[in-house]
Amino acid sequence: RTHNFDAFHSGTTAIAAYRHRNRLYVANVGDSLAVMGCGMGSVRGSGAGPEPLRAVELSSDHRPDLEDEKRHILEGGGVVHQSSIPVRQGFGAPPRFMRVGPERVWDRTGRCGLCVTRSLGDVCMRPWALSVTAMLGNHSLSSRLALHTPLKAPPHVS
Repeated sequence: RTHNFDAFHSGTTAIAAYRHRNRLYVANVGDSLAVMGCGMGSVRGSGAGPEPLRAVELSSDHRPDLEDEKRHILEGGGVVHQSSIPVRQGFGAPPRFMRVGPERVWDRTGRCGLCVTRSLGDVCMRPWALSVTAMLGNHSLSSRLALHTPLKAPPHVS
């Protein structure tokens, strides 16, 4: 199938959360994050004010600098490295290239680099570079919505 230029080189990240009884299911692709404010609230009759909320991350980024994500990209034939910019060393001397910025996943031409390892779209980076598989998290909630330790997310599946 062929795509026009915009569809071929465009993509997005996504996150979704679903609560069913005392479970919270979170799925994410890319660098979209879910964060929940958790606290037990004030204890009735104690005279104490409400407990401050604490931020709890429910998901994690899919970036090429993470070892599991980088391994998946490299095993698929992709390329991961920082951007390079030419720096002049003096008049008439050849430029040297300096690495700058975060690590990126690069397409075969070396002109398009993404800072995420999973996305929806970005057809030009498939199948060897990116995955559309969401990372799934499964979290247990108490009756007061205080978050318990999350269960380990499943491994990367392409």
